[in-house]
This record gives sequence, structure tokens and C-alpha cells, in this order.
Amino acid sequence: MKWLRGALAIVVCLLGSQVFPADQPLITLRTEDFSAQFIQFYNAANQPDVDEARRWALWNQYYGFATVPPGDAGRNMAREMLKQVWPQYQKAIDRIVTGYGGMRPSPEGQVRAVADLLELDKPLKLVIFAYVGMFEGNAFTAENNGEVTVALPIEDAPEHRAIAAAHELTHAVHIALGPLRGSGRPLAMLALAEGLAAHVSKALVPGGREERYVEFTPGWLAQARAHEADILNGIRPFLSATDGETVFRFTLAKGPAGLEREAYYAGWRVVGQWLAEGHTFAQIARIPPDKAAAEFDAAILRLLNKGH
Repeated sequence: MKWLRGALAIVVCLLGSQVFPADQPLITLRTEDFSAQFIQFYNAANQPDVDEARRWALWNQYYGFATVPPGDAGRNMAREMLKQVWPQYQKAIDRIVTGYGGMRPSPEGQVRAVADLLELDKPLKLVIFAYVGMFEGNAFTAENNGEVTVALPIEDAPEHRAIAAAHELTHAVHIALGPLRGSGRPLAMLALAEGLAAHVSKALVPGGREERYVEFTPGWLAQARAHEADILNGIRPFLSATDGETVFRFTLAKGPAGLEREAYYAGWRVVGQWLAEGHTFAQIARIPPDKAAAEFDAAILRLLNKGH
């Protein structure tokens, strides 16, 4: 069974020096659409005599893609998720049948809008991977061998997918610009990237409540606001950290303030501070990793002083 997981799962390979012809477009795009494979599974499984065990077997036969960890634990998780969400596919089947071509706004238009906002001046080799998930809204970005893949769930509600796509395509353009490439990126760089993507999605898909751009779990933003000083002070000593345990603690697990994804909130507030001070998206996207911690920390101090 294939698997991938993560809001920003970046597998990094450094590009060697390359010479690009002047007439080569900055963005080259190809698509991989898994909707046809899913429809094969759905048609086979949507029969009166198919029980849960048979449905799971058909899912593995025709489709077999889930954003879960590898191994038996991931397979068990996928099976239970499929069991729970199976009735929901009927309501989303029209979106699934149209697949990638039915996505609105189009990812092609969105990536061009992101590229304009960030003033892309380096080549981006982009793959849009359109897949049918399990209504978990798990769009994600990955890079390998100089090619950036943005995965978008087809079954996702259009109003949510538009924001998620803008967010992930911002990561793709940011990778092409250079600061997100390479190993050992500090926590400040990752928090910056998430804050940038959230604010770009707000700029390109305006009109929603702030929660729609930055929140993963309902109620999280209100909790984070209530603990803002603790979150900002708590992340400061770790902004230069590059180890996996620290990064995990601030991006997925609970941080010092007791909330999940505290780096996301810090990034949201710091990038917002920079924008309020007159910095452009393009300037923020070009902050190099070796300066990210210092600049991020200085912005936090300005936020904390403003709060007092």
C-alpha cells in the first residue's frame, strides 16, 4: 500500500547547478490524477453483496492509497478510516468523477498567482497529485530530485481545498526559491514557511475567517491567542534547533504552552507582523535559513513589546 503523511512533508534532494534556456518557462507542470482508479474501486465496491471485508479487499486491489504511516499500523488505520467514511463518498462522487479537471479554482491558476506574489525567478518543476482521500483534508507537499509534488484531495469541499491548495502551492514556490531546500533547516525556517503559506492563502482566497487559513483543529486558534505570550516565549530558545525531536514537538506534538502545532501559530503571528511593517511576501520568502532564527526572534520581541 502506498502511503504519505504530513501537512508539509518535504523530502529534500539538493539540485546541482543547471543552465536553463532563456525561453524555458519558469513553471513546468504535470499532473497525476488518481480519480479513475478510485472510481474503479467505488463501482466494484458499491454493490449490494459487498461487505466490509470485501470492500477493503477491493480498495487494495484497485486503489490502495492512503495518507497513513507505513506498516501494519498504517494498514489498520486505513481500513478503519475507510469503514467510517464509506457512506460519505456518495455525497462527493460528482467531485470525484470530474477529478483534477473539475477542481475550482484551478491549481494551475493558483500556482501562477502564488508565483506572481512571491516573484518567482527560479524554475519550478511541479507535479499536481490529485487523489481521493478519506475526508481528512490532508493536502501536502513533497520534494524529490528537484521536482515538487503538491497532493490535493479531490473529495475535499471546494471552499476548503482552495485554501489548502494555495497554502501547499506556496510551499512549492518557496522550495523553488531556495530557502526550504537542503537539510538541517532550523525550526524558525519551518515556522516561517507555515506562516507565509497561511498568509498567502488568505491573500489569494480572501473573505474567510482567520481560522480557515491557519487552524487544523476547531477551536485551536482561540486557544493559541489566549496563550500567545507563552507560545512566543516558549519557542524562542529553540528557533535555531534542527533536530527532529524539537521540530516534531513544535509542529505536531504539544509545545511548552501545552498546545499542538505551536510553531504554526508563531509563524502566523510573525509573518503577520512583517507584513504589517511593510515587508512583501517576496521579501519574506527570501529570508535565508541562516538568518531566519535571528529575524524571527526579533519579530517575536516586537510582538511581545507591542502586547505590553
